[in-house]
Amino acid sequence: MRIFKEILRQAGVICSLVCIAAAVLDWYNPFMDFSGHVIVIQKMLYLIVLLSAFFGTPAYKVIRSFERK
Repeated sequence: MRIFKEILRQAGVICSLVCIAAAVLDWYNPFMDFSGHVIVIQKMLYLIVLLSAFFGTPAYKVIRSFERK
């Protein structure tokens, strides 16, 4: 499970960097429509975020860890 979470994190970082690069390129050259070509990457990023939230640490464990300190 830990390896799956690590793969999700790495894929999320890669997808985020691709989306940021496309936004910057689209800002400098709007006629190339870079943002329109990364729709699949954006959908993958949405899925990665949802899966990371689903497989992440439950909120009640995080809250209890802060209450003990």
